[in-house]
Amino acid sequence: MLTMIGAINEFERTNILERTREGIAIAKREGVYKGRKPIDVPENWDPITKAWTSGRITAREAMQQLGLKPNTFSPLASFTFS
Repeated sequence: MLTMIGAINEFERTNILERTREGIAIAKREGVYKGRKPIDVPENWDPITKAWTSGRITAREAMQQLGLKPNTFSPLASFTFS
């Protein structure tokens, strides 16, 4: 019984992903779907991130000083330093 429920769930998940991909492709063709908006880097980015990478402040303190949330700070930080 559990095997059947698992198989049905997996089949439904596959269908959802396929419909999502199709919807995004149609929206892109129509020019509606443009993805995530670019993130503006704060003006005080360089001194604060240098303090963070050198260990003088924590990531949490850097985010507070920059006024960024973790989901915004992390991509910017990984893009800048990788």
